[in-house]
Amino acid sequence: MKMLYRQNGMTMWSISVIILVGVFFLFLFFKLFPPYLEDAQISSAISSYATSPDARNQAPEEMLEMIQRRFDVDSVKNAYAPKDVKIVPDGNTVAIELDYTVEVEMLGNVSVLLYFSHRVPVR
Repeated sequence: MKMLYRQNGMTMWSISVIILVGVFFLFLFFKLFPPYLEDAQISSAISSYATSPDARNQAPEEMLEMIQRRFDVDSVKNAYAPKDVKIVPDGNTVAIELDYTVEVEMLGNVSVLLYFSHRVPVR
């Protein structure tokens, strides 16, 4: 009696599709990681400034200047303190609000728009 065996394994086309999907997600990661890393630096700069003892006694213009200096030290390119940062009242104190967008060009005329928003009370 002769046994029939089925062929097992993946074909060249299925391996190619898996590799193509993996390369696509690596491409997305390497394109989108830098804006998220910079957002973490921005969030850290704002949070550390909001908890500093001098922040509570400064005028809003001085606060914006100090935040922009921290952005300059951290080489932040996508947020500009006088334009994107707002000092808003928050009960008896103030809060720092930051809203900005980053456009990342992907391929050709395809872009991704990332929107970041932060609100930190000054203590």
